[in-house]
Amino acid sequence: MKAMMCWILLVGVLAYSVHLFVRRGEPARPRVASGSGMPAAMKPPLSAIQARPSPRLKMGPRAVETRLVTRHGPKAFSIVRAEDLRPDGDALLHVQQNLRQSEQGDGTATYRIFLAVLDCRRMIVGSVTAVDGADDVIRRLQQCEGLLAAPEIMDVDWLTRAADQGSIEAMLVYAENPNHVLGTDTSVHLRDPERFSEWKYKARFYLEAAADVGSVDALMALSSAYGRGDIVEGNESEGYAYASAVQVLAQVAGSEELLSAYRAGLSPAETVRGERRARQIIRRCCGE
Repeated sequence: MKAMMCWILLVGVLAYSVHLFVRRGEPARPRVASGSGMPAAMKPPLSAIQARPSPRLKMGPRAVETRLVTRHGPKAFSIVRAEDLRPDGDALLHVQQNLRQSEQGDGTATYRIFLAVLDCRRMIVGSVTAVDGADDVIRRLQQCEGLLAAPEIMDVDWLTRAADQGSIEAMLVYAENPNHVLGTDTSVHLRDPERFSEWKYKARFYLEAAADVGSVDALMALSSAYGRGDIVEGNESEGYAYASAVQVLAQVAGSEELLSAYRAGLSPAETVRGERRARQIIRRCCGE
């Protein structure tokens, strides 16, 4: 069992290589004490979770930038962003060029603003990587001067806004790295359980919404989440089902290892139940 959980955690990290540049140099995701994501005494009743209204999600035609999409059949897809967080040049000008689209509800434009703010914030907190040359660091820091001096932009939660507007990339990053929303305090689940519970609820909502439109990254994230038992209740059969769905749809890196890790810990009956559930997941997201 312990070996299986190590595999699930490892493969979950590998599956999110698409977000390497967003997460680079940041503190590790906070771990929590119980399989449900917070101590039982602080865990809100199920009725309270079910009674919450859904986030104001607006899944539009520009839920993801087409150039970043790798297709896996008619509906399933994954996202690959292997580039800098923002284009070279004045960061404030780049943000201003995206503001109008963001105000009109374009989640991808809002997500581009989030990436620019994140990039410039990284410059001042020392999170740039060792491979960045000194001259390049100075040049990019100079490009950030105007943006860093604009608190009306820097202090906005652009990630949550982008996710609410339907950016699939934003949904994935919101769920995978709570530091962007909750900060780097690893005791937040103890200090502010309501806020932590709200993040968990929205993270699950975003992943399921993205999975429903064919995001293989979201399916992999849900598989790993059911193994970790953080944003959802731990359920190895359900985790196996999501891993099986990914294997059928895309066979992306890490999916076979994740599937094998789950299979090793399941009974034959649980495996059958997971495979049946996988077919339901595939029909729901991709109509296959």
